[in-house]
Amino acid sequence: MNWAVNWNPTLMNLGDIDMVFIPMLEHDHYYLIVLELKHTSISVIDNFSIAYPLVRLNDHDDYFEKDFPYKVDEIFVKYLEHVKHSKTDKMNAAKIKKVKIAWATNSNALDCAMFVMRHMEKYMGAGRNSIVG
Repeated sequence: MNWAVNWNPTLMNLGDIDMVFIPMLEHDHYYLIVLELKHTSISVIDNFSIAYPLVRLNDHDDYFEKDFPYKVDEIFVKYLEHVKHSKTDKMNAAKIKKVKIAWATNSNALDCAMFVMRHMEKYMGAGRNSIVG
């Protein structure tokens, strides 16, 4: 995280940050995890429709059995604890949800990196009706 904020002490505690976007690459497929501190929510945005999920959302007590969004969440919450962020407990309790998007596909596995860039452009947060066509 320190590298991501260019070692800027003002940014390292995430005090003025509303959303953290984490592009993910898993099994040659890109998708996006958005950790929202303002609305204390965690969103997974993937170009594949919910009917054809490539990104799994299974939690498990054993860290090594968790799916990647849950691993990212756990590490992020540990960072929030480290910097003593006021939203640590709320982020720890937040449920991970997959966002429905207007441009979801059932078969396009080639353009997923481009979709991630589009997701980052359009996503306005879980507190708003954020992703539209």
